[in-house]
Amino acid sequence: MIYNLTGWPADLAMLEAGVVDLPDNQGKYIAKLLEFPELPTQIDLAATAKLIAEFCVAKLSKDARVLIGGPNFLMHWLEVELCAEGFRPCHGFFRPADFVDYEFCGLVEVL
Repeated sequence: MIYNLTGWPADLAMLEAGVVDLPDNQGKYIAKLLEFPELPTQIDLAATAKLIAEFCVAKLSKDARVLIGGPNFLMHWLEVELCAEGFRPCHGFFRPADFVDYEFCGLVEVL
């Protein structure tokens, strides 16, 4: 099982790969944390990553795999916090399917 922390619902291919969406209120909470209406500082990024990691500690099973996504500038901070708490973050691998959409092709683990 791979918990979806991307802020977006998993598509069929992701679901078939074992990605599980969070319950609606939890998914909305994560999606809100991934929004940055203004350019964030390093303190903002560290605090956001910490909040998401704390959410995972409270709501998910320890050492769970988590699919992360969102602003690129947050991913390093989020990986560090999640790994420190014993979670195994991974990223979705997408290939352009046409000029608008991307096709989900698998998961890339963070070591």
